[in-house]
Amino acid sequence: MNSRMEKGGPSKKELRKFAIIAFFFFGLLAALQFRHHRMTAVYIFTFLSAWGLVASTTLPVLIRPLHAVLTRVAHAIGWFNTRLLLGVMFYLIFTPLGVLMRLFGHDLLRQKVDRNVKTYWITREEKPFDKEHYKRQF
Repeated sequence: MNSRMEKGGPSKKELRKFAIIAFFFFGLLAALQFRHHRMTAVYIFTFLSAWGLVASTTLPVLIRPLHAVLTRVAHAIGWFNTRLLLGVMFYLIFTPLGVLMRLFGHDLLRQKVDRNVKTYWITREEKPFDKEHYKRQF
C-alpha cells in the first residue's frame, strides 16, 4: 500500500484535484448515458458529478470515500493487468524465442561446456582511464 495512505490519506489539495477530475469524468459519463436514454445511469452519474463539484469547491473531505474506493479498485486492476501482461509476454514472446534459439543452437550466455578450452575467461580490450567515462557511462 502507498505510504501516503498509511499516514492518514491524501492531502486536501490532492482530494480537490481528484474531485475536479471526478466532476468532469462523471459529467461526461452522464452525458453519454443521456445520449443512449439510460435515465437511471444519468441520475447516478449526475449525482456523482455534482458531488465532485461540491467537494472540489467547498469541502474536499467529502470526496474521500469515493477516492478510497476508486484507489482500491485501481490497485486491483493494476495488480491484475501486471500479471496478465507479464504472462502474455513470457508465454507468447520469450518462451517461443527461447525454444527457437535452442533449436538453432544459439548460446547467448556461452554456457556450453567445451573440454578443449583452457579457460573461459573473456579478454577485453584495454581502455585508457578516463574520468568522463564514469560520469557519463552511456
